[in-house]
Amino acid sequence: MSTKETNTSTSSNNGEGGPIVNLTSKEGDLFQIPFAAAKLSNVLLELLNQQEHPPPQQNHNDDHHDHDEESNQSIYMETPRISSEALSKVIEFCTYHTHCEPMKTLQLPFRSSDLKELVQDWYANFVQDMEWKLVLQMVGAANFLDIKPLLQLCCLGVVRRIVGKSAEEVRPMFGIRNPVDGEWEADQLEEVARENEWAVLARSGFIADIMGAQDDKHGNDSH
Repeated sequence: MSTKETNTSTSSNNGEGGPIVNLTSKEGDLFQIPFAAAKLSNVLLELLNQQEHPPPQQNHNDDHHDHDEESNQSIYMETPRISSEALSKVIEFCTYHTHCEPMKTLQLPFRSSDLKELVQDWYANFVQDMEWKLVLQMVGAANFLDIKPLLQLCCLGVVRRIVGKSAEEVRPMFGIRNPVDGEWEADQLEEVARENEWAVLARSGFIADIMGAQDDKHGNDSH
């Protein structure tokens, strides 16, 4: 196991109080996330709360107590579904969100299709500069760790990239092969729709919001 260094992680926990939070990626690499930034994840927040309020110990042996005090300085969690590349970006996002500038809350309906008009430049660039494969990994990572603003941003990044594309163009982006004879069997359609329901709903919702914003704009102009 190796410890990966990122621009936002630190072994000193950025001088913050609280335990050191250590995350292990799918590849077995160890990452440290600042204490305050870790609390952006509801999953990690629950672990931190358990660490602050542990169940009463039955064994009061001094050696055992000393060991408990030492272990309370660190929290370890395996993230077997998250790659090292994605985990590094998760920590980058959480640290910037916590220590630099929180992301604006996304409001519906969207008033623009330009990400930089919906969130600050740093967050727009964060998701726009990612390769497609990494964006999909980040959706899974944000969902696994229950980081709401990151999940919203990455889902918006996904939707933004598929808006305006045909079904034939979108399917390969999600690893779905187009039918050889140009038609799907009923059971194939049902399976694809079920596995990618979140993307279909997000795409249709994004288009509806943009169209609603345009209708509102035209209505205001007519007055």
